[in-house]
Amino acid sequence: MKKIVLLFLICTLFTSGCGKTTAESTEATPINLSIWHYYGGTADQTFSYLVQNFNQTVGQEKGIVVSAFSYDGVSALSQAIQSSANGSPGSNPMPSIFAAYSDSVVPLESQGLIANLDEYFTTDELETYYAPFIEEGRFSQDGHLSTLPIAKSTEILHINKTYFDDFALQCGYTYDDLKTWEGIAQVSEAYYEWTDAKTEKKRDGKAFFGTDGMANFMIIGTKQLGVDIFSKENDTITFHLTEDIAQKMWDVFYIPFIKGYFAADAWYRSDDLTNGTIVSYVGSTASSYYFPEQVVSDDNEYLDIACKTLPYPSFVDGDAVAVQQGASMVISKSTPEEEAAAAEFLKWFTQPENNAGFAVSTGYMPVKNQVLDVDFILAEMQRDGFVDDTLPIVQATYTSYEQLNNYDLYTSLPFEGSADVRTILENSLPNKITADKAILVERVMSGENIDDVTLDLISDENFQSWYLDFCQQIEHAFNA
Repeated sequence: MKKIVLLFLICTLFTSGCGKTTAESTEATPINLSIWHYYGGTADQTFSYLVQNFNQTVGQEKGIVVSAFSYDGVSALSQAIQSSANGSPGSNPMPSIFAAYSDSVVPLESQGLIANLDEYFTTDELETYYAPFIEEGRFSQDGHLSTLPIAKSTEILHINKTYFDDFALQCGYTYDDLKTWEGIAQVSEAYYEWTDAKTEKKRDGKAFFGTDGMANFMIIGTKQLGVDIFSKENDTITFHLTEDIAQKMWDVFYIPFIKGYFAADAWYRSDDLTNGTIVSYVGSTASSYYFPEQVVSDDNEYLDIACKTLPYPSFVDGDAVAVQQGASMVISKSTPEEEAAAAEFLKWFTQPENNAGFAVSTGYMPVKNQVLDVDFILAEMQRDGFVDDTLPIVQATYTSYEQLNNYDLYTSLPFEGSADVRTILENSLPNKITADKAILVERVMSGENIDDVTLDLISDENFQSWYLDFCQQIEHAFNA
């Protein structure tokens, strides 16, 4: 199905690229641009076709040739950019354009390595983009535009509908119970204890839920509870994850993990769902392309399943907030001619007819107001001939636009060192869970009662120990 969709996109959405242009270059010597990104799979293929299409049309007319290179994930790309910026031995020169999150752009900005995009985009041009996406790129001291969005995503809840519906019918739960973090924790406990009336078989302590982004959970959860996790005043950055908020996160994340209600065994939670480890997960809308058609059953057989997506969960007493994410594009500081050529490519890439095609094929949202509409995107899908409300990517499209209209999409403040702080947010609680689960196994193997050990681990004393260590890690990162 995905291969057919991609083939259709190549031949219909990018029709101008299916025929060879006869336009001649206006430049005696073309301007060669390199662009580094982290897109993989279908996104990488679609991006490459778009680059080829640009080179055969506008690029040929204006004497611009773009070469795209894909890195294996955001981390690998960020490391390559950093090596280039530092002139590390064996590194390549800085690319003309690269994909990056704001956290990693801030230090490059201070080194004078980033072009000011306001010099190449007029106010009228920028007003055609969705304003919150543009404002995300204005984090410099003087507020100029440092990054340009080409596609954005958010996180949503993905559910194995087949398994959940069976459980919910027998146990009296509905999808409304999955709207909050507290509700997910409660449902996960019930699923863990569930005995299937059809088979008279206990689920054998199966986990229900997992999440891909722990840092997002902490950043967005804090915002849902009314606080920006970082604030800036007079060039001073303050961290605001209070003990009360941390306790709420501990209760709905750490405790369910220790008790076995949540799980994270594979690299991605979509893989955990495929392997039958969990029934639901929070992940990027782009991950919908990897939602499986079949999962491994308890008897090691493959069973067909259906998908259901829901908006990002909130705390019971919190606001409807979800993450706004996805790397934007950055133009490296070079010559005015090369920077202008790079801007020309980004303007072309974000034109509705090109940007919509990229969005449809990747699970991202386009960035222009004109096409940032669910009906427009669904019409693009209908032209493919494969629209079916049960398909994960269609489910995700409906849900992401529901969030766009009914949620506050939020991205945290970037600053010098924010990438290091984000790493702490990503790893602190999961590392604590991994260590404590090992302690749980060791103590039970030594003969202790599992309930007694669990009570020790989920105690207030253990929470205080983690929270103190967490705060010390944050303080150390701020003072580094």
